[in-house]
Amino acid sequence: MEEMRNVGSDGRTFLSEFFGRDNKRSACVYTGWQGYSVDFLIDGKVVERRNVWEHTRQYAEDACENWIMEII
Repeated sequence: MEEMRNVGSDGRTFLSEFFGRDNKRSACVYTGWQGYSVDFLIDGKVVERRNVWEHTRQYAEDACENWIMEII
């Protein structure tokens, strides 16, 4: 299920995507030379990019889950 693809000129690589039940919220995990980052989206538009460079991939994925469950 995990797909790897390069994203734009920022050098980040897509790792995984999470979707909310209502399909309005989603979140994506990326990796880059500095570490992991996540994009939080509503209706397919990025509303926040959060750099979690000092944390693990699991932390980044937990942040995505928290976003789609409206905890953050």
